[in-house]
Amino acid sequence: MATRSDSPRTSKLHWIDFAGRHFLPALSHWCTRAHIKWPLRLKPRAVEWTKAALINRISRNRGYRSYLEICTATTGNRYSEIDRSILRDSYRLMYWKPDGHSDLNTIDFATTGFDTTECIREIRARQLRFDIILVDAWHEYDTAVRDLGDALSLLQPRGTLVVHDCLPPSEALASPIYRAGEWCGVTYKAYLDFVIARPELEYRTVDIDFGCGVIRSRPALARSPAGDEYNALLGQWKAVGDDLGAAYRFMLEHQRPLCRVQSIEDFIRDEEG
Repeated sequence: MATRSDSPRTSKLHWIDFAGRHFLPALSHWCTRAHIKWPLRLKPRAVEWTKAALINRISRNRGYRSYLEICTATTGNRYSEIDRSILRDSYRLMYWKPDGHSDLNTIDFATTGFDTTECIREIRARQLRFDIILVDAWHEYDTAVRDLGDALSLLQPRGTLVVHDCLPPSEALASPIYRAGEWCGVTYKAYLDFVIARPELEYRTVDIDFGCGVIRSRPALARSPAGDEYNALLGQWKAVGDDLGAAYRFMLEHQRPLCRVQSIEDFIRDEEG
């Protein structure tokens, strides 16, 4: 049996009292001599704004609980960073998954090829719908457009799509042909074509982590016609057609109005008031 003087609680209080009487005054005196302001005010660690951090922030603010990630064996890569205390029902669909591939995180729906038909069919058969979905597609045009369409069809009415790699920083990274290492491909073009063709959607692109598109259904009362300047810009974008080099340069030149780019600070302010 522990005596009162030796109990953990009393021992802890003893050391707190000792530190208060001896250590803290000495530290304060040293700071004064070194011209360091006392008491010390430590800066909080800056948030690393990745796609996962953005998803967690949106989900916390909007009370989301269910999450789907659509990715490949070489995209996504941050599933372990999704906050399960918020997104309690989290699933992952991975295509182009080689046999034996594992990143030590759960893969709920998988296929070794690029055809995701059976995976999507299984999700629908289980009647799953999601509050927030990340699309981090294989970065070719057709796969990215397909994944966006599938994701939209699985989204809850007040849900959010997050799309990765919407602001490739160089034309080399926006190559339509796979390259080892960093590669954004033409996801940016699939993303723009997808949202521009659907006026019922609203979108913004948060300027973090190679560009994270945020797509939601536009409230019916907010579906006002776009301005003449924006419509003219869309006409020029469509005229570029399949010339991917010209498309990238046009996107880069008109990035802010075309992609509706926001800083993370502006996005959070608009989201959270």
